[in-house]
Amino acid sequence: MSADPSLRNKLLPVRLTERELVDIDARARKLGWTRSRWVRTTLLSGSPPVPETDAELRELIAELLRLRFQLKQVGNNLNQLVRLIHSRQVHTTEGSEQMLERLAESVRAVTEQLDDLRRLLHRRRGEP
Repeated sequence: MSADPSLRNKLLPVRLTERELVDIDARARKLGWTRSRWVRTTLLSGSPPVPETDAELRELIAELLRLRFQLKQVGNNLNQLVRLIHSRQVHTTEGSEQMLERLAESVRAVTEQLDDLRRLLHRRRGEP
């Protein structure tokens, strides 16, 4: 991965949503890396880089706790919406579809963070 930067003269255009780009930038920033370095490392290694210091581990756990709180809030909203639909006080709307998509995005984010944490813990134990 330590190729001479002057040899990097090929581009790989990739289409992303705004949210995906923000997520990539945040992950790169957590490691003190550029977006290019993070993407290159992730693509070439087959998995995102995992934080390695105790401070990074604490930050990762704190992020998981924040995500869990957000998921609970979305879940509460979803339960309220389902109750209203079942009582026929409201019909499914575009807003409910957006809420379900937000929930799915949150679940994906938590899953990614948990995978990162699992890889870090395995690495610290010397497991593959």
